[in-house]
Amino acid sequence: MEAVYFHSTILSLKFKMSAEFEQLRINRTIATQTIDIEDNYWLPAFFVGAGYSTRNVTVGLRYDLLYDDNKSIYGNALMPFVRVYF
Repeated sequence: MEAVYFHSTILSLKFKMSAEFEQLRINRTIATQTIDIEDNYWLPAFFVGAGYSTRNVTVGLRYDLLYDDNKSIYGNALMPFVRVYF
């Protein structure tokens, strides 16, 4: 009986999972022709994400579980990230 070995580069990939909590202070004024609209509040965000790591760089996507389309300053709940470790 002969042993057969398979080598795949997929096995050497380094996938990372992450979870982050972010608390943003929103203080903005939207000027219109008639009145100024002021927003002043705290905005929580809880991100879960996954990325690919190689050497000292991780590239991936994160998703905000607490995303609120009416209050968030981000345009979308899903956003890319790049992390550099040194």
